[in-house]
Amino acid sequence: MSKIWKKGIASLLGMLLILSTMPLASAESSPKLLPLNTTVTGELSQIQTEETYTFTLPQTGKLTLSIDSAVQDELYVNLKDSNEQSIFLDMENRIETERKKKEITLHLEAGTYYLKVNVYDKAWNTVWKKFTITTEYTPVATDDAEPNNDTLTAQELMIGKSTKGFFSRQDSKDVHELRLNEPGRLHISFLSEMDDINIRLMDSNETIAFEHQVTAFKGQIGKKDVEIDLEPGTYFLYIEQGMFWDDTGVYQLETTFNPAHNQEAEPNNSPSQSVKFPFYTKQKGFLSWNDPIDLYRFDIPKSSQVTIDLTTSIAEQVRVRVYSADGELYLSQPVYGSVKDPHQFLKTLLLPKGTYYFQIEDYFGNDDTGVYDLIIKSNHLLPVLSINKVTTRSTKVSGKTEKGATVTMMLGKKSYKRKADSKGNYSFAINKQKAGTSIKISTKNKYGSTVKTVKVSR
Repeated sequence: MSKIWKKGIASLLGMLLILSTMPLASAESSPKLLPLNTTVTGELSQIQTEETYTFTLPQTGKLTLSIDSAVQDELYVNLKDSNEQSIFLDMENRIETERKKKEITLHLEAGTYYLKVNVYDKAWNTVWKKFTITTEYTPVATDDAEPNNDTLTAQELMIGKSTKGFFSRQDSKDVHELRLNEPGRLHISFLSEMDDINIRLMDSNETIAFEHQVTAFKGQIGKKDVEIDLEPGTYFLYIEQGMFWDDTGVYQLETTFNPAHNQEAEPNNSPSQSVKFPFYTKQKGFLSWNDPIDLYRFDIPKSSQVTIDLTTSIAEQVRVRVYSADGELYLSQPVYGSVKDPHQFLKTLLLPKGTYYFQIEDYFGNDDTGVYDLIIKSNHLLPVLSINKVTTRSTKVSGKTEKGATVTMMLGKKSYKRKADSKGNYSFAINKQKAGTSIKISTKNKYGSTVKTVKVSR
């Protein structure tokens, strides 16, 4: 073979080697700009088997991609963010020359994205045709302060203000921090356009106060209203995606708080923590999710009639108990009530001298909670009263009571008042009365009144 032929063959082989190492037109090239709220046209071929587009969302929002194509094969649509994290991957099987339209709606964070359209199976018999991509972008203004996915980055939830949150393909969890400076009732109203969302309230010790699933059926809004009685402290409200990864969109959160204005000294959950309850003084108490029991102590120096006067606005029922320091039970009874119709419970017990405890607690667990008013009365504190014998010859009614007490005499339809002297003596001048006439005497101190009736004798 001549040298000229050898040189020609060598040159040809060299060119083929160079061509074999050059990238094909189907290799990934620079992405094309995909304008928002418009339509672009692309075309796939045996050589150009994919197209990549890029777009930037200036803020969180809803993006709808409408892809219209007649490529006869497995058409893949892959959306990634700027960190190469896949947001959406979808495949459409094409049959013959049937033309279909694929619509994808996504809730996305602000940022730059890359949309790749390609054919996975590059069969030689693939029919290659044009496709169109139409974008519809709607920005969504929210109150989210991202990141807020855990207790360390939790977003403060302001009482009395509405908060608009947003779940996207990249962010399906929000944590809100709630600080209560006093005990009271928290009301949470949650609205969601998403199919399945979980809401959960936890305290700073990660104990669950409540957990609910909020479901929105197609075309409707999911709603959940929760009321819970809480002690002062820090709480965290978790809002999380449910079972499905495409449960994204907008939710609305509103909170209100009604202080309890209770007066009991906490803690008071055991005899060692209990404080002495002041007789004849109304005190407002409060049972909560964190503290579903209150205990009060009272002492009586002698055998007395003790009256429990309880008015409860607690829904469903509470249990009240009275027992002595040595554990003897004198009262155990459920008491029903409600916010709209508070119930008054009155019970008088004859108790011997000693120390006693009054206990009120949530009957079933930790959801029968709220405010109540309590008065404990004991007749050992009422003024003593004695009346001397009154006969048909008497011209006065006299006796003894507590010093300085106000004494009232009822004779017929008339009443007369006196103050007992420093020794407790009192006296009323009367005309002589017929035998059998009733005379009512009452004496009153700061705790209440003692009433007795005497009949005129012969």
